[in-house]
Amino acid sequence: MTSGRSATGAPGDDWMLVGRVAGAFGVHGELKVDPLTDFPRRFEELEVVYTGEKHFPRTVLSARVGRRILLRLEGISSREDAQALRGTSLWVPRDQAVGLPEGQYYRDELVGLRVETEEGEALGSIDDILETGANDVYIVRSEGRELLVPAIQDVVVAIEVGRGRIIIRPLPGMFD
Repeated sequence: MTSGRSATGAPGDDWMLVGRVAGAFGVHGELKVDPLTDFPRRFEELEVVYTGEKHFPRTVLSARVGRRILLRLEGISSREDAQALRGTSLWVPRDQAVGLPEGQYYRDELVGLRVETEEGEALGSIDDILETGANDVYIVRSEGRELLVPAIQDVVVAIEVGRGRIIIRPLPGMFD
C-alpha cells in the first residue's frame, strides 16, 4: 500500500527529503550521502539538489550510486567544505517525485490522514507507519489510544488522499 521512503518536512510540504550528507569522501569535496529514498538512482539524473532547511540550490556535478551516494556539488571543492555539510538534508521539489504505480503512496501522503471505518466511525489519524516485511502497519492515534492497522486489502477499503482519509474494514477482534 505504501512505497517510497521519501518524506517531507511536514505533511503537504512542497519538498521531499531524498538524502542526508554522511560526511566527506576523498580530498576534492565529494560527499558521502545516505539515500532516504527508494529510488537512489534519481541522484544520477538530478541537475540541482537543495541543501538544508532553507533549501539552498546546489548544482549536481556528478553522482555515483552504491550503498551510499557519492555526490559532487558545485562550490564544494575540498574535504573541509564537504565535511562542513555533514548531517545536512538534501531535498528536491515535490513535483520532481518519482511517479508511483496506482495504489502506492509516499509515506508522507499517508501520515496525518484520518482513519474511519466503513460505517463512518472515526478511529484517529495515522501517526506513523511500521515496515514489517510482510506488510506495512499504520499506527493510528487518537486521544491517548493507539491502534495498529495492517495495510492489507482485507482491511484497507479506500485511501482518499485528496479527502484526507483512509476507510477501513476492521477484521473481527482486531481492536479487542
